[in-house]
Amino acid sequence: MVYALQFSPEEKSLYNSKHMKKSLFIALFLTLGTFVKAQTLDHAINQLRNENFLSAKKELLKLLAVDNSGINKYYLANAYLQLGDKDSALFYYTQCSEMTDAYGSISKARVEQLKGSEIAQFQPHIDAAIDAAKKKNAEIYFQVGLLAFKPEAYRPAMYIQYVEKALELEPANKYYKLILGDLYRANKQGGDAVNKYEEVLAQDPNNVLANIRVGRIYYAASNYPLAISYLEKANSIDPSYSIAHKELGELYYLTNKYDKAREEFKTYISLNDNDAKTKAAYSGFLYQLKEYDKAIEEVGEFLKTDSNNYIYYKILAFCHLELKNVEAAQYNMTKFWEKVPKDKAIAIDYTYAGKIANANSDTANAVKYMRQATQLDTNNADVYSEFGILLFNTKRYQEAVSVLNKRVAMYTAPTNIDYYYLGRAHYAQSQWALADSAFSNLVRIQPEWADGHLWRAKCNYQLEGDKIKGLAFDYYQKYIELASSNIERNKSNLIIAYYYMGIVYMTRSDKENAKASFSKILEIDPENKDAKTELSKLK
Repeated sequence: MVYALQFSPEEKSLYNSKHMKKSLFIALFLTLGTFVKAQTLDHAINQLRNENFLSAKKELLKLLAVDNSGINKYYLANAYLQLGDKDSALFYYTQCSEMTDAYGSISKARVEQLKGSEIAQFQPHIDAAIDAAKKKNAEIYFQVGLLAFKPEAYRPAMYIQYVEKALELEPANKYYKLILGDLYRANKQGGDAVNKYEEVLAQDPNNVLANIRVGRIYYAASNYPLAISYLEKANSIDPSYSIAHKELGELYYLTNKYDKAREEFKTYISLNDNDAKTKAAYSGFLYQLKEYDKAIEEVGEFLKTDSNNYIYYKILAFCHLELKNVEAAQYNMTKFWEKVPKDKAIAIDYTYAGKIANANSDTANAVKYMRQATQLDTNNADVYSEFGILLFNTKRYQEAVSVLNKRVAMYTAPTNIDYYYLGRAHYAQSQWALADSAFSNLVRIQPEWADGHLWRAKCNYQLEGDKIKGLAFDYYQKYIELASSNIERNKSNLIIAYYYMGIVYMTRSDKENAKASFSKILEIDPENKDAKTELSKLK
């Protein structure tokens, strides 16, 4: 989210009446000094509005060094919040909360919010801010509305009213309309959001922020060509908006325009003064492109000037794993754990730590890390899938069943691999019916995969007990149909399938088909004793 310019009441008067007797030179000096500060704050806030958060932070830190005012700290706190540095944001909001004006009250609300309080607990601070502004200051209503973003949207419905009120007071304010559109979008009011963005474009077709936002709408709807057109237009109007380059780079990547994507990310980095965070994002982008060697090379350069950046070690570990340099992957993952703050490690870190441990035959740590990954991200289907497979491969079958059942129950549709390992885990525990149920779902998803039908045949054979009843017949028949295209690969299972079918035909007194089945075995394996024995019975 981004912010609009507002000066504190203290800045509205340079000096009171008794100072008027001072020299014209002193008065002019003070006036010009404050004007320069105002210009600097104005520019920093414009950087926030343009989502150039790093540049805004740097400008505000410089400004704070010469002007330790509360309003500067307030916007610096906003910048830190948008960068995801909640600790620094909390530090400055706490200092701002000592102010006695509306911004002090808003800062108090932010402090409570960032500490985990619900809106009911800091509503008195919101009311105090509105009262301090005498309910006529649009910017105060707007800043209260921004409490919906921390920086992710949180309960936007509770804050929409404040930005709507700000617009009532300043109905032509384009920026308020954009933020109201963002709130509508966060509240799943997509139509209302688009209306606000289009309203701004009707006023100002070259409004960069509106073009970016409409591009995002199409991006979210997977209409990549239209999304690209709006973001390209935004960049053509004003190429200084770094976030537009980043998002355009992502879109180029998704549409396989890798060279263009790479250039947009480089521009994104340069506009953020080669900041470590943007460098890490670029390295991650190279990893996504599967340019592992290039990513390793770039990170090696970055580490020369920033050897404590834990994100770099993570990217190195991921890239080395993909290149099957398992020792290098383990080394860099260890360095990552040494440097990352405990509260900064996320689910994917534990997932890859598990993969790396597994690649190094460290089963105990592989299971430990993957379990932590599922605990951190209970809705990540891929993590549950990988953990379930790991548990199966380490013969922890009941745990594998538990994890894979959770994955199958998730909103994201289960894959054939999920059902395969779920079925195998049940089968390993002699849970034939449950295994067959899993394999039936596998066959539903991938009906042309021969092994799916083979596993259904195996389950139904086991369900027959001591006497062959033909339950597996249809599944073996389908397996033969699909597997016969590669007899050498499927030789042993085809023999089992033909043998089973031959026995079933014999129980049905169908000698001709029984002979045909056992003869097929001899075509595959001319010396097969079992087939010869059964054929001798049919003479």
